Amino acid sequence: MRFFFDFTSGEKVLFDYLGLEFNSSSGAIDFAQEKSQLLKNSLSQEWVGWSIEVCSPEGAKLCVLPIDDGTATPPPRGPLWMH
Repeated sequence: MRFFFDFTSGEKVLFDYLGLEFNSSSGAIDFAQEKSQLLKNSLSQEWVGWSIEVCSPEGAKLCVLPIDDGTATPPPRGPLWMH
């Protein structure tokens, strides 16, 4: 089945018109979770407030995964010292 991964913020939507094939909805959700983590761990602040919406071929929203809600504390800059 083909699943779609729309990126949404409060005011913007980036629609996935092509989608990707997965054997099950759990495979599509796992894929979206991996992408969300990759974007969350990137050094860019461009994804603060964005989410990934996983949609079925019929257009039903299966889940919404926040990429970053802006509440996470950014990692410290510079060297980290272990004692």
